[in-house]
Amino acid sequence: MGIHGTAVIADTATRAEAEVMRANLRRLAVVTVDRCVLTEPHPVSNLWRASGFLELSVVEMVGADLFQGVRDARVVVADDLGSAGAVWSGWRVAEFRPEIIYRKYLPPPGGSGSHELAAHDRTDVESTIELARAWNADPVQIHRVAASFGTDGQAASGPGDRFAPWLAALGLTWPVPLRQI
Repeated sequence: MGIHGTAVIADTATRAEAEVMRANLRRLAVVTVDRCVLTEPHPVSNLWRASGFLELSVVEMVGADLFQGVRDARVVVADDLGSAGAVWSGWRVAEFRPEIIYRKYLPPPGGSGSHELAAHDRTDVESTIELARAWNADPVQIHRVAASFGTDGQAASGPGDRFAPWLAALGLTWPVPLRQI
């Protein structure tokens, strides 16, 4: 399955917020002895993007620490949990309040997976539409990706492979060059 860890892509309203998001990712990376690759914040359309890859799972850490000091943002988190599976999630931060708007768990190949992680999925129609709206994407495409996540994700072999269909559906790319991971 390659290197396990977490990729984060966050679009914020201002460069200052993108810098805060990058600093938050750096702070989380300290837990992994700084094994991370972070991109410089850069403009994307009328937003600022902060992104990176951390060699740790943040599925249980996402929340206040990741979004601290960020007023408004749209964020996706691709969390490869290794032998525990994977989690894809979409977040909205509005007025400093992070809210998960979409979440899909993928059990490990041949494994039973985590009922605890699966219990937190949010893949209903409203969640699908909300994720699509946040990223100006097609909700039908997001639904298709969710429906095939089990099959496509199980066949993944390298960093980010299992999340490629999600990224494509939202018009995104893996946040860092794979040679840097």
